[in-house]
Amino acid sequence: MSKDAFGIELARQLFVAERALDMAIAETNDLASLMTRGRIRHRISAVVGQAALEDVGALVAGLTAARNRIVTAHASLKRDAQELGIGWHAAGPELKPAEDGPVVKTARLQAVA
Repeated sequence: MSKDAFGIELARQLFVAERALDMAIAETNDLASLMTRGRIRHRISAVVGQAALEDVGALVAGLTAARNRIVTAHASLKRDAQELGIGWHAAGPELKPAEDGPVVKTARLQAVA
């Protein structure tokens, strides 16, 4: 495997990991929303489920901190790739901040039978 092929594989896996964290945050927020809206809709005391809601809130905070770590890792990997001359190719969203550099499109993944 060439260094550039490794860079592409790494970029794709990084995108998958970043997306998984985003989805975990979104799903956990949906859980908190369902808990609170359901309590209100069914006229259940605010005392009921409070401990669980605090746990879910702490989970969201932990996932958000984990997301920050992968964003930091992303920046470190980009710097390392540039230093080693490894092609750093976009595998995820094309809308990126200017400090992330220009986007180089790669082929899309396809399911194979």
